[in-house]
Amino acid sequence: MRTRKRKPHIALILTVSLIWVMLAQSLYANSHYGSDSVLELSRTGGHAKLSDANVDDLDYSKDFSVEVITKIEPHSIGGRWASFIQKSGNRALYLASEPGFTIGTVQGHLEHFGQKIVVKVGDGTNHVTLGSPTIEGYVYAVMIWDSATKELILYINGDESGNNINSAINPLNIENNYDLQIGRGLNRLNRDIFMVRIWNRELSLSEVSNLWNNYDTTGQHKLVSGFDSSELYSEWLMHEISDVDGGSGTTHIKDTAGNNHLELIDGAGITTGIGYLTVESPSNGATNIDKAVTIKVKGGISNLGSVTKPLHYYFQIDEVNTFNSPNLKESGWIKHYGKYKPILKPNTQYYWRVKVKDSDETPIESAYTSTQSFTTEGPTNWYVRPGVYSGVSDVIPVPIPGTYGDEDGTSYDDAWNGIREIVWGEDGMEAGDNLYVCGEHDYDSDMSSGFLTYQAIEYIREYGFSEEYPITIRMDCPGDTGTLFGLDMGFRFNLGRSKYIKFYKGNFSSSIVGKERMGTTVTDIPVSTHIIFDSCKMIYGVTYDLYAGHDYWTFRNNDFSYAGNGIYTHGTDTGLNPTQWGASYMLVENNTFKHLGITPYYHQDAHAVGVQGGRGHIVQGNYIEDTGTAIEFWTGIHPMKDMIIRNNFVKNTRVEGAGGGGIKVSGENRDDSIGRRTGFKIYNNIVMNTGIGATFSWQGNGISTNNKDFVEIYNNIIINTSGVGISFGIQNAPPQGAVYNNMIVNPGQRYLKISGEFGDWSNFSCDYNLYYPATDFTTGFYFRQTIDRDNNSILADPLFVDPENGDFHLWSDSPAINAGVDVGLTQDFEGNPIPQGSAPDIGAYEYTGPYFNPSIGDQSVDEEALLSFTITATDPDLDPITYDHT
Repeated sequence: MRTRKRKPHIALILTVSLIWVMLAQSLYANSHYGSDSVLELSRTGGHAKLSDANVDDLDYSKDFSVEVITKIEPHSIGGRWASFIQKSGNRALYLASEPGFTIGTVQGHLEHFGQKIVVKVGDGTNHVTLGSPTIEGYVYAVMIWDSATKELILYINGDESGNNINSAINPLNIENNYDLQIGRGLNRLNRDIFMVRIWNRELSLSEVSNLWNNYDTTGQHKLVSGFDSSELYSEWLMHEISDVDGGSGTTHIKDTAGNNHLELIDGAGITTGIGYLTVESPSNGATNIDKAVTIKVKGGISNLGSVTKPLHYYFQIDEVNTFNSPNLKESGWIKHYGKYKPILKPNTQYYWRVKVKDSDETPIESAYTSTQSFTTEGPTNWYVRPGVYSGVSDVIPVPIPGTYGDEDGTSYDDAWNGIREIVWGEDGMEAGDNLYVCGEHDYDSDMSSGFLTYQAIEYIREYGFSEEYPITIRMDCPGDTGTLFGLDMGFRFNLGRSKYIKFYKGNFSSSIVGKERMGTTVTDIPVSTHIIFDSCKMIYGVTYDLYAGHDYWTFRNNDFSYAGNGIYTHGTDTGLNPTQWGASYMLVENNTFKHLGITPYYHQDAHAVGVQGGRGHIVQGNYIEDTGTAIEFWTGIHPMKDMIIRNNFVKNTRVEGAGGGGIKVSGENRDDSIGRRTGFKIYNNIVMNTGIGATFSWQGNGISTNNKDFVEIYNNIIINTSGVGISFGIQNAPPQGAVYNNMIVNPGQRYLKISGEFGDWSNFSCDYNLYYPATDFTTGFYFRQTIDRDNNSILADPLFVDPENGDFHLWSDSPAINAGVDVGLTQDFEGNPIPQGSAPDIGAYEYTGPYFNPSIGDQSVDEEALLSFTITATDPDLDPITYDHT
């Protein structure tokens, strides 16, 4: 079990009437914030039931329908095989031998971002089940049983989720002697419920859609006006309590349509917004408040008078008390709950207020409360050390108490006992905080395979505030460097859908930080954005696959090795939608990628950086060696635009499925491809020794593209390719591009190969390049159509300082010096200003001299300085790059 030390919160003391106090005592047992029309099970763990002898049961020879409205909170832990409502045995969700019906969750005890809703109908011998997609947020689930066709149908939020038939079920044997229960099954549900209804007829799709749309729009969970209420058997709207007979009392949930009044068990309680809207926490003027604080209020009915249930609450919070700054946060109308959890930054004074309304079609709305204020605490350092366990119980590890002092995470000596004991949110990791992962978190043979399969993932359940105030997970613990070993069943973090998370100096051995994808969960919460990996080591199978919506990810100063790929972005997750972008605005800078795609991590692509779709990526300053095609951009029907590939050093690429090239821009050559891949700029890159193992002439190209749109290729050095130096292979369209100031040295095939449809080639130009050891501008060149080109290009030895060892600085008498043309670049590969002389130089290095010159002898070149340097980007938002390829 998790234990956490609670910091004291100062409660706001309110003066209320005696009537309010009495009502609160009877209706708000165990309440820590206000809510309205809620069967509160998430904190109490209780449930409600009616013994079989007292149940006014369905006629199972007829059709029936069961409705539930609930809310699935992200990463919330509930019960395994637990039901929202059931008239069956505790193992009903998976045992055919337990007759009856049930609707609940299956693996509800796991900390997934969302949960699956599962329904079952059985006769004690045969049963039929259905499961929904994973879902988060407000959920309206309806199970329909058709007695004649033996068909079970599940609706989620107004739409059919699935259907299944078992013709062997005998409807007359569905009836059973089990209790009718809400919030129980094999285990307790531990989730709040807003409404349950049972019908002895089949609800139609239009009726289900009508009820959901009404709840989604207004919040009403009662039947809409004019709705056919025939065969409505029981209805629990969770805003009335009663005695066992439905009369005045506090022990049962009142059945407003029938006689099945359910007893509240083990602390379960109905909460309603009775009384005036008042603040519970934080107290006005409080300081040192958690950045992940949940603002809590209660009441509201007395502000409104006669109301339509449930109540809705609307919060505003700002850094000014006029609530009009750019930092204003608003909750929107929250159904049922008087709580709001904004994302706040450290050491900041905040002002907030709240108002309430009801669910009428023309709602009654209160004024805002008086303005409250509080000040957040500063950043905090937390610590976690390797878990030490006494064993495994129900696939959950049992930590040994006191292994690390108080085990509250507040210091190295009082560290959390394993990553599964990290506390997120209030009293734990929040925006602006640092988490030091100390020591080696490795497989422990005392743990069962069940634990390792299901419980080794630690979900990050909080957001950072911004890139200035992220949640930082770091492994540079002083004196005890941290490492996560994943292996097949080890330890790993999972982002879920959190954002503004930074991993710093992390050591990840077969341990990949997971995340949610679009389409995997029904939710309005976006997938993770603004994720940073800085100075981390990724080894043994660690590949980062990004998908649509994974925007603003940064990979900086990391080492990737021994994996199938390094970083790979994919297109849309939402089907064949040609307007859907893939992951966008990724920054990949100053990383080292080595030994990708080799056994046992073979991959047909083996890219250092592979991109499918998206826009706004910058790939710069990376050292790439022993991979497949090092950097490749590809797309089909999805757009891919505005990419910058600069200052990368690519060496020794192998021929894999993608051809073993250096830098490649490609995709499907569709009739509608023009306009789909625009804004590519490739400059100041060094590409050498491509296409190792090549057997075909098209393999191992230095820089290549089949892009129908304009591609800019400037100031690159391309040397020792097995294929073509620079290739344009365009189908059904003329080439478009600009090729200037490049060096192509010793290609295995042609220096240039430019092919495309005959016609207007006026948007393609090529000049001011250096080719060596070319003897003329025709031998080793191919242009499908004759154009004016290379009038100012050079056929000469570039005179590199030490090309065999990767030093492509220029001798002082290099013919490339001052031989280029202005293409708008202001810095070279090292960040030196362009130009240094009368004109830009050809190649990636602007000559700053002096370097070794055979005509004047050895000038004692500082080799270490040549191999280690800093690039200062022209973009003020980009950090300087320290580049080291020693």
